[in-house]
Amino acid sequence: MRKGKKIGLYSQNRLSNFINFGKQRQKNLLIIKKLRFSSLGKSPSMQQILYRYCIYPLFYLVSKLPWRVLYTISDFVFVLVYYLFPYRKKVVLMNLSRSFPEKSERERKKIARDHYRYLIDSIFEAIKKISVTESVLRERVKVKNLDQIQQLYDQGKSIVVVMGHYGNWELGGARVNIEAKHPLVCIYKKLHNEIFDQLLFDIRSRFGTELVEARDTPRSMLANRDRTTAVVFLADQTPLLLRHAHWIKFLNQDTPVYQGTAQLAQKFDYPVVYFVVRRPKRGFYEVDFELLVEEPNTVSDLEISKRHTRRLEQDIKAQPELWMWTHRRWKRSHQKPKNVASID
Repeated sequence: MRKGKKIGLYSQNRLSNFINFGKQRQKNLLIIKKLRFSSLGKSPSMQQILYRYCIYPLFYLVSKLPWRVLYTISDFVFVLVYYLFPYRKKVVLMNLSRSFPEKSERERKKIARDHYRYLIDSIFEAIKKISVTESVLRERVKVKNLDQIQQLYDQGKSIVVVMGHYGNWELGGARVNIEAKHPLVCIYKKLHNEIFDQLLFDIRSRFGTELVEARDTPRSMLANRDRTTAVVFLADQTPLLLRHAHWIKFLNQDTPVYQGTAQLAQKFDYPVVYFVVRRPKRGFYEVDFELLVEEPNTVSDLEISKRHTRRLEQDIKAQPELWMWTHRRWKRSHQKPKNVASID
């Protein structure tokens, strides 16, 4: 089989018949994959061959291991990345020190250890998603407060979903895709490494999630205007252009927050929903929804940005180890204009 065209194995007619036969969500996912790989050419590259015949089969075999075995391996890897070969440990401790100045050094180090344990767990849980069954997802990930979101779908309303790098959004998103009426359209940034970008794409799209590159977000939302979708944004990333950012106090620090998420919600008049994945115990999660703004054009884009930032901050303070402290979230805070005050 040729890696260059994932869905080029079918003739045009057979592909068309297959799409017409499938569900709407499956149809859209196939279209996305076709667009994604149409530029790869007829001959697969060495990286594509390596991925298809070595990397993906290896990760698939790992995903078939029992949960308890994966967590045993995770415990071993934790010792490596925390004690022996520290990964961004200084970044994590610095972020915690600035975010929780009221906590003692001992308390912050405990949060750091718990975070690394969770971070490694979440990586193996994402790998497990390659082969996990729907019944296991239903058992391990519970969904709360979905009724209000389903009502918005019944009213024909698409929504903008905002979340942070908090909890296992890979398993949480898959579980929501099983339950929710809205098809999930997740905005993401491509990785520079083609192999791991492809792996993440396959993992994330397995249960029907549609993926759109960040640069194509407005075009995708326009193209999907006639569909009722849930457009998902990871809203705690550092904006590329600071002139298009709101400055908000987040975890005691001046923090640039994307204006675009709120402005797109206003432009398309999509209600804004906060999405969080909590972890009551190891290997089990709880997905929760909260309607933040039902009519986005009745408030300012700054108010929308403040609301989802404050909700994320609240969850981080409640269970800090679940946020991605290895992320250099405040790497550009020193570039805040002197004449601009951060909003409390």
